[in-house]
Amino acid sequence: MLSTQGYQVKKAVSGRFALQSLEVIKPDLILLDINMPDMDGYEVCQVLKDKCQVHNFADIPVIFISALGETLDKVKAFAVGGVDYVAKPFQVEEVIARVENHLKLQAAKLEIQKLNEDLEERVKERTKESFGEPFGAATGVSDPISRKNQPWPSALLHLIPPLRLLRGLCRW
Repeated sequence: MLSTQGYQVKKAVSGRFALQSLEVIKPDLILLDINMPDMDGYEVCQVLKDKCQVHNFADIPVIFISALGETLDKVKAFAVGGVDYVAKPFQVEEVIARVENHLKLQAAKLEIQKLNEDLEERVKERTKESFGEPFGAATGVSDPISRKNQPWPSALLHLIPPLRLLRGLCRW
């Protein structure tokens, strides 16, 4: 179904095999049935999300596909880390639409993370350009407010008292 839409699909015949295959390749998205041999889908998803500290698997979207249609089953799927749930029998168009939607959301999330990292780096660089080493550097606490060897531009002199107040408030 997804292969005909141009997606590369890797099938796993059991929960254990699915988790083992993650050591080889990190997928962009996982479609996961609840009823599987040796481990159910809930357990697989829970192990996947628990491994996030070591392998960064927590960010892989998991869409559950199952014949279990009770509200409790769906809620449990979300509780263990699923991002969506499709009940069987399903329509192919619906599954494809959900897969595409979650892949787009994942791509947007990764882009936002990248932009945030870039922005943080730019702030660090500009702070270093303006004040020298970063505040609280390992070599000693840098205090740009009271530095005597780096005069403040006259346009910023009015900021010194509020900055000293903020500095004092941050120490309580």
